[in-house]
Amino acid sequence: MKPKRLDHNRTILQRATKAIRSFAKADSSSGRRPDEILLHVGLAKTGTTSIQQFCYENSSDLQAHGILYPKSGLHGPGHQDLGIAALPQRLANVDVGHDRKATAEQILSSVSAELNGAPDHVNRILLSSERFGALRADEIRHFSTLFPRQITKPILYLRRQDLLAESLFAQALRARITIAKERILSPQIPGHHFMRFHSLIQNWESAFGAGNVIVRRFQKRSDGNDIIHDFLEAIGALSIPRNDSGYHLNSKLSRDALHYLYFHTNLRYGTREYNLVAKKLSEYSKANPTPPQYRNFFSPADRLAFLEKNAEENRKVAQEYFGTSELFDGPLPSLDEPWEPYPGLEKSALFEIESYVSPALHAA
Repeated sequence: MKPKRLDHNRTILQRATKAIRSFAKADSSSGRRPDEILLHVGLAKTGTTSIQQFCYENSSDLQAHGILYPKSGLHGPGHQDLGIAALPQRLANVDVGHDRKATAEQILSSVSAELNGAPDHVNRILLSSERFGALRADEIRHFSTLFPRQITKPILYLRRQDLLAESLFAQALRARITIAKERILSPQIPGHHFMRFHSLIQNWESAFGAGNVIVRRFQKRSDGNDIIHDFLEAIGALSIPRNDSGYHLNSKLSRDALHYLYFHTNLRYGTREYNLVAKKLSEYSKANPTPPQYRNFFSPADRLAFLEKNAEENRKVAQEYFGTSELFDGPLPSLDEPWEPYPGLEKSALFEIESYVSPALHAA
């Protein structure tokens, strides 16, 4: 006997497939067919929020250039409602405070209606959600049934694994995700499936077709351009004017500031209080940067070993998608670089941080 959950998931996918078929048919009775559906799979720590913010704020310019960034399925600047609707049962509760407001069928029907109401020159659809990046191989195959395969192009940004691990751990501390103290002082490099890049790309190509996946690198460009420029280049839309203030990087907090945020802030802070504390910690971090030996969570040896573990997958991606021997630019970790385990927050630093934070909170 089949589990009810599997039957329920299959029913949702069947309904969603019927809804999205209007994209695949060209006759006027069922709606317009787009020439292309761009599916930005927002992998962790690859500038997804900045890309979404740009697309959201410049949706009229995108539409003027033939690209619809739909309002349907938006939660904030990205299509999180669609992403959440597509999540499998194992991830059903990962988004605290994010309810499944609509089924994928309802959202995609609304997307189709938006396309039908758009000017005739609009012939491409762009959807973006970091929730898409949480899907595994079998889940990606199910997800692909929501879209006409021949015109759908997933976009994946890859970030060098050691730098990705550093950024993920800093984010966990910043978000005050529960982590044992010994892991904060001596963390373990994660082994997430989305860090095995060649396998990850193959999962998406298997579902959407070889040659349909657009692979890009999240790294500093030699020409000085930012992630927004790179994304517009990837979707063939460099002619869109830049009306943003540039690629917005999250302010980087020092190790002491992260330690304070994790251990010494009130978990009951609302968004306003938390953002105020984060702002003051950013000011403290600029005035009191982390000493070089404490800047990295992971030792040079650990980072090199991690890169070596993923070297073969990276080599395959470099050769197959970029025609190069190396996937990423930039210097590798060196065993000669200064590194020591972070010793924790000293009392003198704690008092100084309090001098930044407390007056601001009391004045709020």
